[in-house]
Amino acid sequence: MMRDWENPQVVGINKLPARATMVPYGDETAAREGEPSPFVHSLNGAWAFKLVERPEAVHDDHPAGNFYCTDFDTAAWETIQVPGNWTVQGYDKPI
Repeated sequence: MMRDWENPQVVGINKLPARATMVPYGDETAAREGEPSPFVHSLNGAWAFKLVERPEAVHDDHPAGNFYCTDFDTAAWETIQVPGNWTVQGYDKPI
């Protein structure tokens, strides 16, 4: 059986429908002037990154297995810039 990430027919799982991006502002003046909104938090920047050989190799006792836990230590991981493509930041081969 083909895994989802190997199947070209799978283009989205748990994906929301496309929509317009709306930025909330405190008042109309701030919106018209294009000021940064205090209600938006950018995720751009440096992110901890760990490339594993195979996704199925990551389980709870793997060094990257509990990465989703809030107390997980990523000190030994690399750093990449987001937004960005990790394959052009020195990890694996670009396709």
